[in-house]
Amino acid sequence: MFATYDVTKFPNIFVTFSKDLSNDADFYSFTNEWTRLYEYEKPFVLIFNTIPVEHVSVKYCFYMAAFIKKIRRMQVQYLQKSFIIVKNKTILNFHIFT
Repeated sequence: MFATYDVTKFPNIFVTFSKDLSNDADFYSFTNEWTRLYEYEKPFVLIFNTIPVEHVSVKYCFYMAAFIKKIRRMQVQYLQKSFIIVKNKTILNFHIFT
């Protein structure tokens, strides 16, 4: 699993990533969990901890950009803010493209 979601402090949701993202199943698991947050029908904040991440294929940066565009087109926007904790400069540069 690439990411775990901690909803115990809702509306603040902590997303912690593992070392690498190397397959589509992990990516879609990550995005499905994010989409499921909309089922609460309440505003929330996402806090992404990317410190453990060492490798993410560029392919998933493009997938992520497409997913974010899809989320932004949703009629109701429950995501109020997002924070990204970054240690790795490569990961920071990927964020710039999304």
